[in-house]
Amino acid sequence: MELEDEELIKNQRKLLLKHRGFDYDDASSWLTIGKYYYLDKEYKNVIKCLLKSYQLGGNNFETWYYIGNSYLYLKDYSNAINYYEKGIEINSNDCDILNNYGVALAKINKIEEAKKYFNKALRINSKHKTAKYNIENLNSLNIEGLFIEDSMANLLKTIMI
Repeated sequence: MELEDEELIKNQRKLLLKHRGFDYDDASSWLTIGKYYYLDKEYKNVIKCLLKSYQLGGNNFETWYYIGNSYLYLKDYSNAINYYEKGIEINSNDCDILNNYGVALAKINKIEEAKKYFNKALRINSKHKTAKYNIENLNSLNIEGLFIEDSMANLLKTIMI
């Protein structure tokens, strides 16, 4: 990507925020910005925006899910676990967060506990490919071969205008 294109993209984001009515005192505005950062894999900014969303009253599943994923990508497994637990308190039947929680647990060598969460995801959705793949890898002690469920397609749907 050329420098000119990068500048155009930055300006496009500013324009989008302006016309979308970004409100610095609104939790959902910060959640939306956090999701844009997530799409760009700017995980430290995701965390900052989503924590700001939470401070403004945005205590919801998405906040904790994306913060957990961000910490997992940053290889900060204890924080990933902490935020996944907050998300699981809100929605204990989401296969993706259960899978990712299992990955974070496996990364700190809590193998049996990780298996429990992969299996729980599979009990909820027996066709959850990532959880299925991860339980197979974990059974052969291939911790490096685990995958998180990212749901980028779902994320794109939630931030479309």
